[in-house]
Amino acid sequence: TTEMGWKILSSVLCDTASISSTHGSNHTLQSCLLFPMDSIAPHNVQTMLQLNSGQDKNRVAATKILQPHCHLDMTPLFGMELNLLPHVVAWLERFAESRLDL
Repeated sequence: TTEMGWKILSSVLCDTASISSTHGSNHTLQSCLLFPMDSIAPHNVQTMLQLNSGQDKNRVAATKILQPHCHLDMTPLFGMELNLLPHVVAWLERFAESRLDL
C-alpha cells in the first residue's frame, strides 16, 4: 500500500532505531517520484526530503539525530567543525546502550 511505502521511505530517510542508525540514514535523497509528493506525502517525509537538500551533510545528519533523540544536547558541537560527528555518534551510541533508561 502507499501508506506502507511512506513508512519505508520515512525509515530510509531517518531510521530512529538508534543514534547510529539515524546517522547512517540517507542524507542525500531530496525527492521521490514513486509517490505523489503533494499534500498526501506525510509531513515527516516532506521534512526529511527538504532537510536533505542542505549542502552540509554533517549538519543534516546532526539535525536528524537531534530530532528523534531529543534527550541529547549536541548544541555545543554546532559551533565547531563537525568532522568529529561520526566519533561523537559512536560514543553516544555506546553510552545509550549502557543506559537502558534512555
